Amino acid sequence: MRRTLHALLRFLIAACIGLILPLGTSGKAEAAMIAVVNGTHFTDIAGQEVRGHDGGVIKVGEYYYFFGENHYSDYRFQSVSMYRSTDLQTWEFRNNVP
Repeated sequence: MRRTLHALLRFLIAACIGLILPLGTSGKAEAAMIAVVNGTHFTDIAGQEVRGHDGGVIKVGEYYYFFGENHYSDYRFQSVSMYRSTDLQTWEFRNNVP
């Protein structure tokens, strides 16, 4: 009886350790993969087409900033548009730089 009790106790302790250890370990965090395709049209969070021909991206803190040329329908220069994102997929229009 005593051996059975000790065996059961060892099993319960091992089971508890097996359940607790994974909670205390932190694995490497990985971001979900997304495809960013060049030469395609995409919209900002307001549903407006992102205007950024010949654009460039910089990262400042937690945000990515995208600057690109915004032109009139006859292709004359209008302004440089600025957008920001935290994931390079969801863009928020911030302002035009005249």
